[in-house]
Amino acid sequence: MFLKTFYSSTILFILVLLFLIGCSNLDTTNEKTVPPTEFYAVEEPFLQSASVSKSDPSRMSSSLSVSPQSTPGIPKYDSTEIFTGSITLEVNSVEDILFQIQNLVERNEGFVEYLNSYGTDYNQNANLTIRVPQKKFNRTMFQIETLGIVLNKSTGSEDVSEQLIDLEARLKSYTREETNLYNLLDESKTITDIIAIERELSRIRSEIESLEGRLKYYDSKITMSTININLVTAYANNTSPPYGDIKLTTSDIELGLNKIKNLIASDDGRIDYISSNYLNNTKTIELLVIIKRGSFSTIFKSLENIGSVNSKYSNEPQNANLKIEAKIDAHITITLREPNYLSENSKMASVTILILVLSGFVLWLVTRKR
Repeated sequence: MFLKTFYSSTILFILVLLFLIGCSNLDTTNEKTVPPTEFYAVEEPFLQSASVSKSDPSRMSSSLSVSPQSTPGIPKYDSTEIFTGSITLEVNSVEDILFQIQNLVERNEGFVEYLNSYGTDYNQNANLTIRVPQKKFNRTMFQIETLGIVLNKSTGSEDVSEQLIDLEARLKSYTREETNLYNLLDESKTITDIIAIERELSRIRSEIESLEGRLKYYDSKITMSTININLVTAYANNTSPPYGDIKLTTSDIELGLNKIKNLIASDDGRIDYISSNYLNNTKTIELLVIIKRGSFSTIFKSLENIGSVNSKYSNEPQNANLKIEAKIDAHITITLREPNYLSENSKMASVTILILVLSGFVLWLVTRKR
């Protein structure tokens, strides 16, 4: 009797246990599995949110229509080096060389990125930055060197392969993370979940765009090399203007002044200042004239014919550029004096007195001997 009761209880216990296990498996199969995500930190509000039906109208419709943005393919390069160059040229005409450089850049399929020209026609300088294809970098540098006298030159290169590998790896990681977040967004059930995921998506998208911007920057620097050019006017064109000083004596000072005015006017020059004074009843006129550099020698020699030259001095640097010769900045200081007649009479009187004294002395000696 006891054994019969024991067997019955055991069988009943096993049946109840099997029933409970079956119910547990049934509940488990009805649960949805949320796909795991990589590189995603779930915020605390996301874990504490309550369940909401997918048909709930309060759910953001814009979130349901969003899809992951595609990431552009990463370009492949024959070389991952960035070439840069810098050169300073001394030239006779900056304007002419700028025109030649622009034509040279166009022939090499490049472009002028920056240009700054300053100074006058006679002392002009320019700074410019050009971009040319990497394969034409060396040829372009050589062509630029032939345009003037090379005062300074430097070239360099930087291999950015490590930077590119790092950027590519980070971009792929963020892109994969973005895709996983969009998948998770499709499975979300609460407004809190949606807000948390969209906030994270916004951050990930910002990182992706930043990385894409860096890759575009390196792409531009690799494919189009940079050359900085500095143009300066030749030293001979920067020399000081000619200058001179001449002092003349003329019997007709007004006539001499008119001759000077006509001479200066014929060269498109000008009289910068003029002054006159009297000393010991002698009139003196001093004037400063401004003339063309190229006419300095001719006019200076013509001035010598206006009167008797008392003193003269001139300094005339040579200019290599004909445009400099036309510049009106050479200057000559001219002094005109009348003859000092009072001084001549004084000399004659002194000589006469001396003769009289000597004559008297000789007469005294003769008288004394007698």
